[in-house]
Amino acid sequence: SFCPPSVSTNTSILQSNYHQRDMTATVEIPTSMTAAKIHTIGGGHDVCKAEQISVETAVPVPDPGPGEVLIKVHAAAINPVDWKLLGGVLPGTKAGGGFGLDVCGTVVKLGDDGSSINIGDVVYADIIKTGSGSMAEYCRWQAVAAHVKPNNITVPEAASLPLVGLTALQGLVTQGGMKDGDKGLIFGGTSGVGSLAIQMAKVLGASEVYATGSSVEQI
Repeated sequence: SFCPPSVSTNTSILQSNYHQRDMTATVEIPTSMTAAKIHTIGGGHDVCKAEQISVETAVPVPDPGPGEVLIKVHAAAINPVDWKLLGGVLPGTKAGGGFGLDVCGTVVKLGDDGSSINIGDVVYADIIKTGSGSMAEYCRWQAVAAHVKPNNITVPEAASLPLVGLTALQGLVTQGGMKDGDKGLIFGGTSGVGSLAIQMAKVLGASEVYATGSSVEQI
């Protein structure tokens, strides 16, 4: 996971400082920030290079639009989809856009149209389609799709969950229609998506859950 330079990477400190409501969130918001920006796109699955991303120190802090919130980033995560977007394998990004999708941080500003999210809430989200990028000191996202972090997980753990969690849930429920008593087969059970899908299947009431892995050691 990624933590901006101004935030300690010590898990115990993160855990104690950012549970549910961060009362220090009313600090003045700067006009510029440090952020990772996509410099070039291309290279395919396995040829992405560090030179395709540039770290810029004078990026304007995004302003939340109607129904959005501004998040001060405490941790962010990288997933395979990030380098597939960077490599041009998947559509949906462009040069000059932000990099990274998964984030956990504190809400410091609200856009118009109000929401159930409050300033000071510590939230986690998958900020796909904003162009904002989670590898930055601040990012913006839809208020209805940002969720308050539970007390029993750390900030880095929360940042690692959104994309894989949504993918697993969509596979099991939206596409698979899993219900109480069903049996489930999870391919790649030791992956991020697979490991969560196993646990979700159990919560959904699956009577039996089977999983595959690339080696006996992994399983």
